[in-house]
Amino acid sequence: MPIMDLTNLTIAILYSETGRPSHGGRLINLLKPYWDGWGAKIVELQGTQNYVPADIIIVHVDLSVVPIDYQRFAQQYPRQINADVLDIRKSSVCDHLLSANDPYSGRVLAKTDLNYAGLPEAVEAHLSQRKPNRTNILRYLARKANSARMKLVNRSSPIKTKRDYRVFQNLGCVPNNYRREDIVLQKFMPEFLGEKYVLREYYFLGNIGYINVEVSDDPIFTTGEQIETFIGAPPAAVTALCEKLNLGYGKIDYAIHNNEAVVFDVNKTVGTVGDHSVGAGKIAQALAAGIFFYLK
Repeated sequence: MPIMDLTNLTIAILYSETGRPSHGGRLINLLKPYWDGWGAKIVELQGTQNYVPADIIIVHVDLSVVPIDYQRFAQQYPRQINADVLDIRKSSVCDHLLSANDPYSGRVLAKTDLNYAGLPEAVEAHLSQRKPNRTNILRYLARKANSARMKLVNRSSPIKTKRDYRVFQNLGCVPNNYRREDIVLQKFMPEFLGEKYVLREYYFLGNIGYINVEVSDDPIFTTGEQIETFIGAPPAAVTALCEKLNLGYGKIDYAIHNNEAVVFDVNKTVGTVGDHSVGAGKIAQALAAGIFFYLK
């Protein structure tokens, strides 16, 4: 297929039943205009009820644990991106996790096991309270029960948003209310540039990757001072994690600590944050071209 020619190609994007295809804060919404401009037809699907033929499907379900129904639905398509990525909880993708009795004396990072402090799950549960417009009553009742559970979890958890993530001096300093099944404890292994903390973000689609490097005075941050951006490959450990998960589109947050890549977070429904974010810059076109990797 000639470069930048997607004529006669249909790209399906699969969201959850309560997903928001037009949500402006998603990187994929900055890639779609390039695909459209190169001749592709884009169809957006909410839930797994209606099959629409397409040449390739991107599973874009904003949940840490994706119901297997989405994988089965995506397997109907000849090419799939992220159909096999069913679990990106930190307990599944991060190394250097700790239990309360581990013989470790260093600093400890406390964060939710679910992505983004579990807020996507809370939103999904809240929206699922709406009465269904189809006759799937059993699924509706199950969602109502899950909604009640999420409200209980959020009420009792000390972590309501990512701002509530904490770094403690050692395991003994972790308070009891942070010792929960829905909170993971990870060795805090930061990277420094001078006295500032470093965060590396690897954005990718197919064989095209982009690395954004930011620094901050805060040990935990999402958007800091951008110091470097470049197209390139991440450390081998990050690439190996992508291969292990069969993750073809997404973002991985990591740092380099004593020459080791330490993964903090994996995301498969990438957002755009700040004026200098990857999605807001010229790199969106380069990432959009990663779709050709799946059309060989």
